[in-house]
Amino acid sequence: RSGVVHRLDRDTSGVLILAKTEHMFGHLKSQFHDHHVRKEYRAFVYGHMKEKWGTINRLIGRNAKDHRLRSAERGAYGTLRSAVTNWELIAQSATHAYLKVFPKTGRTHQIRVHLKAIGRPIVGDTLYAPEVLQRGDSLGFTRLALHAYCLKIVLPDMKEHLFCAPLPLDFERAIDAIATV
Repeated sequence: RSGVVHRLDRDTSGVLILAKTEHMFGHLKSQFHDHHVRKEYRAFVYGHMKEKWGTINRLIGRNAKDHRLRSAERGAYGTLRSAVTNWELIAQSATHAYLKVFPKTGRTHQIRVHLKAIGRPIVGDTLYAPEVLQRGDSLGFTRLALHAYCLKIVLPDMKEHLFCAPLPLDFERAIDAIATV
């Protein structure tokens, strides 16, 4: 079996890993399963960060109001799974912050759910921050402001390999917008 080893949300840009052979698929899948893959994302969030870095360590379950969504807040139900996300501030204005995000686990919508749980939803997130979207202030994004920037993984040659995707144009523009504020 070959194919997609890990997925990105529909509007997330960036690095995607595909396997061409069954052997490679199994090898890469085990790296993800055992949390040996180092993932770095970039995200723009609404609001001002008080610290320069932090760790979000919250269980993720189903959203109490909409069973299709996930939640890391009080009231989540179903099987609650452990999830850890580290983040580091790159830049910010009075209304937005630009972050490096390092998910240690790989839960569905983990980054989106964790950042929402600390009151800093991702810009352009129609699922987890629709009320914020109505206010505007999107830095010009017409999509989710989340980018899978780099991925470090051990290949069968037993060496670590780093794969990075350049920042898309909408990210470059938003970085300039924050820098000029």
